[in-house]
Amino acid sequence: TNPSAAMGRETDEIGHLDLTEDDIVNGCVLGPDGYVYRPPPPSKQLTIEMQVSVTECRNWREVLSVVDNLGDLFDFRNTSTAVHRVAKSSVQDGEAKRR
Repeated sequence: TNPSAAMGRETDEIGHLDLTEDDIVNGCVLGPDGYVYRPPPPSKQLTIEMQVSVTECRNWREVLSVVDNLGDLFDFRNTSTAVHRVAKSSVQDGEAKRR
C-alpha cells in the first residue's frame, strides 16, 4: 500500500508523491522512497519576535539589515512584512519614484 495514497495525496503514475505549492512554501522536501520531510512549525514566540524586529525599524535600510542578519529565520509572513516595510519606508522618505 502506498502511504501517500493512504494520506489522500496525489501521486504520479509510478506512485511518487507530488508536493503541492503549499508544501514547498512551507519547507517540505521530497526524499527517497516517497518520504516527505515536513519541518516543525515555527515557534509562535519566534514569529512574534521576527515581526517586532521588522516593524520597529525606522527606515528601509534597517529593515534590510534585519533581513540580512536573520534571513534564514524568515517565513513567508515575516518576509511579506519586511517587503511592505521597505516599500512604505521608501515612499515616506520620498525615495520611491513614480512612473
